Amino acid sequence: MTRAIQERLFWTVYKQDKSLSFRLGRSSNFRDEEITLAIDTNDQALGVAKLRGRIYDQLYSIVGLSQSHDERGVLAKTIAVELEQIICKIHEELLVRHFKAFTSVFHITNAN
Repeated sequence: MTRAIQERLFWTVYKQDKSLSFRLGRSSNFRDEEITLAIDTNDQALGVAKLRGRIYDQLYSIVGLSQSHDERGVLAKTIAVELEQIICKIHEELLVRHFKAFTSVFHITNAN
């Protein structure tokens, strides 16, 4: 197995773990601080997975719940802004894809 395949496999398992942990209200098996692999910043699903981990760690873990309501509110707003940025980026990517698909069909239709 090549290094690239191993890294893709790791990130796939990472994303699944973050998703499942978040849904079950449990701590992830991966500590982000301990991961040394380079992160693909274009992988939006990875960005969402990392955000899910932070939501649990900062808002719902024992440490998160021990913070004041105001502190958790600030953290929640920060996370909400980050999620909004991810959503905007995904929308932009989808618009570009749809535009490219539309224009390619349009060119094919006009060529006939």
